[in-house]
Amino acid sequence: MKHFCRFFFLSFFSLCLIACRAPAQASEILHAMIDSQPNLPAGTTYRKDASLGEDGHVDNELLSVLYGNGTLPPEFEFINDFAIHLSSFAEPYELAVFHCVSERDAYDVARMCLKRTQRLAISCRETEFTTLVDNAQVTIRGKYVLIAVCDDPQSAIEAGQRASR
Repeated sequence: MKHFCRFFFLSFFSLCLIACRAPAQASEILHAMIDSQPNLPAGTTYRKDASLGEDGHVDNELLSVLYGNGTLPPEFEFINDFAIHLSSFAEPYELAVFHCVSERDAYDVARMCLKRTQRLAISCRETEFTTLVDNAQVTIRGKYVLIAVCDDPQSAIEAGQRASR
């Protein structure tokens, strides 16, 4: 009986640790997505937690240009954490992860991201990047929204989903 109680206690404690683990950071998920793309052009990764003057700092002006129409979209109020990778060249390669406050908020953020990919498709129409942006993917996984505008968006999304577990 003593061994059973010890086994039960250890099993229960282990399950509690697994269930209580912190959610993956957006930058960790983004790095998994980047690693899945061997031909991704060099770029810059922007993070919500980067301080002013630090590599990766992003201001509201850049976010307004990328995801809004010159003003910061209200959906950013629903985002706890994000990481965005943009090509350093004049190419529309983009990978992004948004960790939302709730799963319901993730749908609003996904709509914002779909508008972003639609604007990219319009701006890249009849260029060498038409197929790239037409194949862009936006996916919701729980509280996470993943964007992949790259050569193999499916593998980027799958890598992000694995990393978000």
